[in-house]
Amino acid sequence: MVASIAAAAPAAALFPRATPEEYAVPVRLDDPLRASADEPTARTEDQLLALLSLTELLLKKELAEMGHTSKKALPREVVWPGENKLASETLVRVENLVSRLRPAPAPTSLRQFLEQRDELAKFFPRVALRVCGVHRDAVNKGSADAMWAQSTLLNDLIVLASQLGADATQLTNHKYMAHQVALLYQNLNAGGQALAPYKAKIEKKFDELKKATNQGDEPQLSPAQKDWLVSLTHDVIAAISALPPALRAPMQPALDFLGMPEESRL
Repeated sequence: MVASIAAAAPAAALFPRATPEEYAVPVRLDDPLRASADEPTARTEDQLLALLSLTELLLKKELAEMGHTSKKALPREVVWPGENKLASETLVRVENLVSRLRPAPAPTSLRQFLEQRDELAKFFPRVALRVCGVHRDAVNKGSADAMWAQSTLLNDLIVLASQLGADATQLTNHKYMAHQVALLYQNLNAGGQALAPYKAKIEKKFDELKKATNQGDEPQLSPAQKDWLVSLTHDVIAAISALPPALRAPMQPALDFLGMPEESRL
């Protein structure tokens, strides 16, 4: 049997045109889960939302350069200089995407689209001001500004909680741990009622942690305190990742436009 195997033609001879590259398995570890606005495979709605967000930021910068720096209200009248080439080019791309929206018939212009979708005109007030001349008194509440602020807050909380949980078990000096817990508490406070239970847990334990971290030059938390801190940070990250209604409220207009079902928002 061994002789038969040795005498057999090599497998490569059966597939003379095959190359190692043809059998390679593509690795997609670095590919995004959702296509970006510049990828042809991205849904029209995804691309449109991304470009509207970009345009809103560009117009925010343009208004600031014109002296309109209020964070609460937009000017009632604006004479756009038209010097922001990037913003103008982005608006052209947005116009093209609007014409591809389904179901047909699609809006004939970005202006018509924003007039039909008042919630998006409120969500992108600077775009509405530029395209439709529509003035919105409120900028932060219910606008993309609020979504960006909330996204930044939640990201900061996850990063801080992750670092705090790792430091609890990996560091040999916990001198500044109470300070880090205080920072986490302040950020949780900005998260509102959805994160209030974790604030309460810190309030009950903070004096104990502060006392432990003030002992000696290289204080160490006890095993029980480390376990408590790891458990707390894990629960905070899980609560934010679940994205309950109270936390995703500033993002709701964007989620509704994308038509994302409830379960896929988590």
